[in-house]
Amino acid sequence: MVRIVLADDHVLVRTGIKAILEQHGGFKVVAEAADGLEAIAMVRKHRPDLLLLDLSMPKLSGLEVARRLAEHMPEQKVAILSAHTEQPFPKQILATGALGYLGKGCEADELVRGVHAILSGQRFISSEIAQAVAVSLIPGGDKSPFDELSPKEMEIAIALLHEPDIKAIAERMNMAYKTVSTHKGRLLRKMGLTSMVGLTKLAMKWGMLPVVDESEDGA
Repeated sequence: MVRIVLADDHVLVRTGIKAILEQHGGFKVVAEAADGLEAIAMVRKHRPDLLLLDLSMPKLSGLEVARRLAEHMPEQKVAILSAHTEQPFPKQILATGALGYLGKGCEADELVRGVHAILSGQRFISSEIAQAVAVSLIPGGDKSPFDELSPKEMEIAIALLHEPDIKAIAERMNMAYKTVSTHKGRLLRKMGLTSMVGLTKLAMKWGMLPVVDESEDGA
């Protein structure tokens, strides 16, 4: 029986993925987590065969969780889940040590096939994400500015989008305030931005944040 820890801050998503895996047989979700810190705690407690991990979660992003596990528990297999297939930055995902990058909209059979591939030590990117990446590489096609960031810069960018307080981010990620601030300045320059407003707008464009209807501002 393959033992899995499932981490996502949406209960309905966890319920759906759990049902798919357990209905196919051979899989058992031994624990669930609603944020990044809880995901690490559940992995340490249950030592699962696989951690299925949402990309954007409270407290610690999926990237940061994967990075910490790769550093302290390198034998732990991790796969990242994302609701937004238009995000063409799998290199940052895989650079953390994660073996898979799966879209939440993929077919049940592909999810199961991906899990089996990852458990065998192979890297796996679901077809919907692979297609989005291929389109982004077409000459003249849109290329995500987030693809220019290093894995660490991506982690900081995701953290900033959910928590603008640099001091809080530094404490959560066990980094110096100055280091986080330096990463922030560097990633903004790389992306040709001067403020968090610009970063937020790009994050909405590329599906990392829900789009806000500006006509509702001040309503």
